[in-house]
Amino acid sequence: MPIRSLTRRAYVLSAVSIAVLTACGGDDPAPAAPEPTIKVEVTRTAFGVPHVVGKNLRSASYGIAYAYAQDNLCIIADRFMTVAGERSKYLGADGASAPGSTLTNLRSDFFYRNVLDQAALDLAFAKAGSLTNEGVAGYVAGYNRFLADAKDADFADCAGAAWAKRPLTENDLKRHMLALATQAGLGAFIPAIADAAPPVATVALAKSTARSKAIQTAQLQRTAAEFNRQFEARPMGSNGQAFGSAVTDNARGILIGNPHFPWTGALRFYQAHVQIPGQYNVMGASLGGIALPQIGFNNDVAWTHTVSTGRRFTLFELTLNGSNYVVDGVSKPLLRKTVTVDVLANGVVTPQTRTYYASEHGPILVSAPLGATWTATKAYAIRDANLDNGRFVEQAWDMGRATSTEQLRQAMAKSMALSWVNTIAADRGGNALYADYSVTPNVSAEHLATCATSVQARTLAAARTYLLDGTKAACNWPVDPAAASPGIMSAATLPSLSRTDHVGNSNESAWLANPAQLLTGFSPLVGDQAKAQSLRTRMAFTQVQDRLAGTDGLPGNKVTPDNLEAVFFQSRMLSAELVLPSLLTLCQNNTTATATNGTVVNLAEACGVLASWDRRAKVSSVGTPVFREFWRQAQAIPGLFGTPFSATAPVTTPRDPAVATPAVATAMLKALADAVVALRTAGVPLNATLGSVQYVTRNGVRLPMDGGDEFEGIYNKMTPPGLSAGGYTSIVSGSSYIQIVSFEPTGVNARGLLTYSQSTNSASPYFADQTVQLSTGKFVKLPFTDAEIAADPKRGATLVLTAP
Repeated sequence: MPIRSLTRRAYVLSAVSIAVLTACGGDDPAPAAPEPTIKVEVTRTAFGVPHVVGKNLRSASYGIAYAYAQDNLCIIADRFMTVAGERSKYLGADGASAPGSTLTNLRSDFFYRNVLDQAALDLAFAKAGSLTNEGVAGYVAGYNRFLADAKDADFADCAGAAWAKRPLTENDLKRHMLALATQAGLGAFIPAIADAAPPVATVALAKSTARSKAIQTAQLQRTAAEFNRQFEARPMGSNGQAFGSAVTDNARGILIGNPHFPWTGALRFYQAHVQIPGQYNVMGASLGGIALPQIGFNNDVAWTHTVSTGRRFTLFELTLNGSNYVVDGVSKPLLRKTVTVDVLANGVVTPQTRTYYASEHGPILVSAPLGATWTATKAYAIRDANLDNGRFVEQAWDMGRATSTEQLRQAMAKSMALSWVNTIAADRGGNALYADYSVTPNVSAEHLATCATSVQARTLAAARTYLLDGTKAACNWPVDPAAASPGIMSAATLPSLSRTDHVGNSNESAWLANPAQLLTGFSPLVGDQAKAQSLRTRMAFTQVQDRLAGTDGLPGNKVTPDNLEAVFFQSRMLSAELVLPSLLTLCQNNTTATATNGTVVNLAEACGVLASWDRRAKVSSVGTPVFREFWRQAQAIPGLFGTPFSATAPVTTPRDPAVATPAVATAMLKALADAVVALRTAGVPLNATLGSVQYVTRNGVRLPMDGGDEFEGIYNKMTPPGLSAGGYTSIVSGSSYIQIVSFEPTGVNARGLLTYSQSTNSASPYFADQTVQLSTGKFVKLPFTDAEIAADPKRGATLVLTAP
C-alpha cells in the first residue's frame, strides 16, 4: 500500500480487490499477501530531488540507496571497491587510486585491507543499535536491488566494468562509513601507513644520527609546517551561519549552510528528503553511501556543518627493544599482521602479501615530513579517535528528530559521533547554536605538557601535530567516564555557544563563533585561540555586521532569507576591500614594474581595469582575474599590513597595507606585474569579465560561475585548479549543497541548490540542471510539505519498491 496518501491507498486496495475477485470468478477473495518488510515510495521533484517515504528506517535506506545508485552508480561503486581493498583486483596494481593521485591502487588496497579489516569493523560496530543495523541492511539491499534492475545505460561511464556490478555487502558499507569517519586521521596518512616497513639496514641511520640536531630541528619545523598547511588545505571547508530572534525579521531562527566540498568523486553531496511517517521527516543532503541527511532541516530545526579545526589523532613515539616496544619498562610485542591483496596482471589475478605492524595505539607509520622514521630503536604509531566510531546512524536519527537547538545539542552530546565537523543550527524559537561536538582525543594542554616534551614533540605541536610519549602508559589518552567512547572528549569539555543574535563558522576554530563572545579554555587539539583569522572567516562576519548595520546596500537591517541570498551572490572579496585602495594609490605614481621573470611591464591597462572594478567575483565583474593573480602573489609579502592582528578586533585586523614601506610597495607592484604576465601568457585579456574565463562545461555548454578561491576571502568559495590557458576552466571544489532555511508560522521556508547537480551520469536530465540554475545567480525553493511536493510542476511518477 502507498504509505502517505489515504486517497491513493483506497484506490490501490480497490484495484487489488477487483483483480482478485475477477480471477476467482467472484468467490471469496484469496488470502492477503504478507506485508513486506521493506516498502518505500520514491518521488522526484524538480532537479531530480528524491522524496523518499519508507515504512521504517530499513525501507527508507533501501529507497535512498536505490535513488542514489540511479544517479551516481559509477562513483559509489568505485568507492566501495576502493575501501574493500580491491582496486588492484579489477584495475591492476599501478593505476592511480583516484584521478590525479600519486597513490597507486596497490598502496591504497594495502592500506584499507590493513586498517579497515574485520577486527576494525567489529570494534566500531559492536555496540551499534538496531537503527544502525536496520539502516545498513536496508541500504545494502536497496543498492543491490538497483544492480539487479539496472540496464546497460544505467552504468554510464563504467558500463562493462566488472567492479561496477560487484554486489555490495554490509561490510563494504561499514568500511565506507568508517573510512569517511577516519579520513581526517588515518585517511590523511595512507602512504605513510601503506609503505611502512621495518628498517633493513643501519647505514642510513648512521648518516642521520651524525647530523646536527639544530639542523634536524630546523628542517622538521619547515616540513611539519608544510605538512600542516597541506593537511588544512584539503578540498573541504564550509560556511555556516545561524541567526536568532534578536536579528531576524520575524523573530524566528534562520540558517544558511554552505559546505565547500569536492565537485567530483564520492565526497559529493546528494540532495534528498527522507520521511518515515510519524517518526522522521528531514530534507537536506548527505555524502554518497549515507542514508540519512547529514545537513538539513525538519519542521522546527535547521542545521549545517563546517569542517572543524580539531585534531582526530595523535602520534605516539615508541622505544623499541628488538620486535617489542617498551611501556613503563615492560616489553610488549609489536602486533604483526599479514595482509593479502589480489592483483590483476596480464589477465591473471594473483595474491600479494605484506606484513604490517602496530602497537596498542594503532598502526606503525613512516612520515619523513614529521620526522617519524622507523629505526632499530624507535618507531611511531598513530591512534585515530574515530576508528571505533560506528555511532553516526543513531546520531543522525536523533538529530533529525530534534525540535529545538537545545534538543539538537543534547542529541550530539549523547552519541558524540560527528567525526570532524562543527555544527551550526537555528530553530523555530529563535535560537542560534554553534557547537564543536566532534570526535576529539581527550588530550588537554596539561596532558601535552607532561607527555609531549621532546624537541620533536614540541616542534610538531607548533604545527598542530601532536606526538605523545609512547613509553608511558599514563601518556595514552585519559578516559572520561562521561564520554561516548574511551579516550575521546565528552561534550562538557568541548566548545558550544547559544545566542539569540548570531553564530557562525568558516573553518577557523571555535574561538570566534561570535565576535562579542569569544570562546576560550579548550584544548589545543580543538583549535588555536587568539590567532589571525582567514579572510573568508572575516568576510563572513563582515557581511553579518554590514547587514545588521544596514550598510550592505540592501533594504533594512534585519536578516531575511531574501537578503541572505542576495549577500551570497554579491560575491564580495575581502582581499580587494582591504588592499585595492592602496594598490591604486601605487598605480598613480608608478607606470611600470619589473616582473619576476625580468620583464618590464607597463601597468597602465591593469591599473585602469582595477580602478573601474566593482571589487566582486561576479560573472559580470571586469578586473577580478587581474586582482586574483596579483593577490595570489601579494598575499605572502612580509610585513604587508601596517596594522597587525589584534585578538580584541579579530574581524578587522590585520589591515592597512604598509605602502609607505619601500619594500612592501615594490613587492606589490612586482606582484601586479606578475599578474599581467600570467594573464597574458594564459591568453586572458586584462579586461575580461570573470564569467568569460571562469566556467564549467557541461555537455559542451559553458556555464559561467561566480565566486573565488579561499585565499581571496570570499564567502562563495569556488576553487579552480589554477590559471590555465583560457582562464579558470573548471571547478574542483567549493560551494556544494547550499540551503537557506527560515521558520514561518505556517511551516518552513527553504531554498537552495546542489551546485554540481544530482547525477554524475552525463546522459541524465539531472546531470547539469542545478549547475545551470547556479549560473543564473538565483536559488530555488525546496519543496518540503506533501502539498509542496504534489504541486511541483516537474514532479515525476512515484516509484514504489517492496522487498521481503
